[in-house]
Amino acid sequence: ISRVSDPTEQGIAGLTVASAVRNPLAVTRGQDEETADHLRLHSPVAYQDNPRRAVRPEDYETILNKLDFLQRANAVPRHTGSWPTDFISVDPYSGTSLDPEDAAVVDREIACIKQAARDARRLPAEYLDLDLEVTICIAPGHATADVIEAVAEALAPPGLFDPDNFTFGQPLYRSQIEAAVQSVPGVRFVALIRHRLRGYLNWTAFTAPSIPVERNQIIRLMHDPRFPARGTLEIMQAETVP
Repeated sequence: ISRVSDPTEQGIAGLTVASAVRNPLAVTRGQDEETADHLRLHSPVAYQDNPRRAVRPEDYETILNKLDFLQRANAVPRHTGSWPTDFISVDPYSGTSLDPEDAAVVDREIACIKQAARDARRLPAEYLDLDLEVTICIAPGHATADVIEAVAEALAPPGLFDPDNFTFGQPLYRSQIEAAVQSVPGVRFVALIRHRLRGYLNWTAFTAPSIPVERNQIIRLMHDPRFPARGTLEIMQAETVP
């Protein structure tokens, strides 16, 4: 750096006080400014790799999924009467609720990337709370209480129904339950599986291949006595063995 541009050309009146410029230390690794052709070639790639605007619902999902404390985000546009609103729900890791600090981060991100004059709001995720009854046949030589306890541990969190094993739109397959139960030593076979989706279905035999889930819903079975409405689990022994 050895000269000062004419301040009248740069529009910086304060530089009129400088009469000379010198470098007390050597300058290294200097680079010329990017050319217009270089910007036209490379800027679109960088911008697309890390977009900072949400136009479509999937844009919210793509951007919010980069937050390391979220398993997945889900966005749904709905017309609320006079204008459309984007409703965004998130599925955090290691639980079903956001910490206040993480919730503030998500809210700031939504406010940053949403379109001007378009409403966007965060809503709690919609959970399908599942009550499950599993009837098993226990092989001879195994203690009933021990096998039933082991099966409950294989299914209840942090087993098959760990919150991180399910997210938006992910169905529950009957084969998942059967595989988890059959992996327990002492289980001869699964005799019957019954389930109930709270607020949706009454008790029924789980005979279909899966329980379908909408793209904005998450299967939940906490098996926590403090929150019985968030899914329960009961393991029973078959009364008769064929």
